[in-house]
Amino acid sequence: MPKLLRSYALDAVDLNNESKSEQREKGSPEDFLAAIASLKPEQFDRIGEGRDLRLSGNVACGAALVARDRIVHLNAFPSPASPSR
Repeated sequence: MPKLLRSYALDAVDLNNESKSEQREKGSPEDFLAAIASLKPEQFDRIGEGRDLRLSGNVACGAALVARDRIVHLNAFPSPASPSR
């Protein structure tokens, strides 16, 4: 746990040291969320309750679990092909 916490802290320091132009090139969080929302997910049955959703596109990729018409969890990351990488 201490190593993980230190890793997150160092990442936060690195993010704070980026110039404003570097931050603008990466796009805003709102742009990233809009890109995720525009992806058409593939749906897969699960053994348990809910459905697995897989997201992939030029900007982002990720996965979600949907149960009872609600997103239980969602993770998404910039795609390797993303212009912000």
